[in-house]
Amino acid sequence: MYPLIRPIILVFFAHICMIAKADVYLVVYATYEGKTGHTGIAVDNYEIRIRDTGSADNWSYVNDTVRTHSLTYFDLWPKSDRKMEILKDTEPDYFRLPNSSAERSITIESLLSHGIPHKEGYPCDGLLRIRTSPTEDYLLKAFLDKKSSEKRPFNTRKYNCTDYVVDAFNFITGQRLKAREFIPMRLSSTPNKFYKTILKEYARAEVLKDASGKVQGTFVRERILYKFLNKHS
Repeated sequence: MYPLIRPIILVFFAHICMIAKADVYLVVYATYEGKTGHTGIAVDNYEIRIRDTGSADNWSYVNDTVRTHSLTYFDLWPKSDRKMEILKDTEPDYFRLPNSSAERSITIESLLSHGIPHKEGYPCDGLLRIRTSPTEDYLLKAFLDKKSSEKRPFNTRKYNCTDYVVDAFNFITGQRLKAREFIPMRLSSTPNKFYKTILKEYARAEVLKDASGKVQGTFVRERILYKFLNKHS
């Protein structure tokens, strides 16, 4: 049934969303001064409003797609962060927030002032905007929901939070971006490399909060060496 319904949905969304605007937001916590860092992605929400138009003798109805100024936020974490499992496949935690209408809305302002709602506990270091359409946002949410349902294991070296967001970014933009840096003894995706690569290779990214001052260091320097040099301080 799904292959038959999907084209109908896309035609419907394309028809009602032609004049509407929507965006995708890349959320970055830098690997900086001992912090591991994190990467997430947020997608605009919108609602469809029906209004009548025309004269008293010739009424018709128009569907307007309106941004709600709230976001749906997605990211990936390990279920457990025990050190003995850090280099292994571990059970993943795929988040789609908020979970219900009873929870506080996530907005651009909340990401900038408070950060992501479930982890970290401080404002994001960087926030980038990618211009999209409601149709593209609909497809991206479906893509991320599918990724979550597949429950690919979390692995700090092979598939981490940044890899998850890179997959989403490449899906929505058609890019083949990679965000890997050398961490002995292999290449792994990192938040700092992701942020710098986006700004270098994707000219359409808009900076809403600049993390350039915090993402210049490598993972080895900012996470591993910093922790080692400051463990007794």
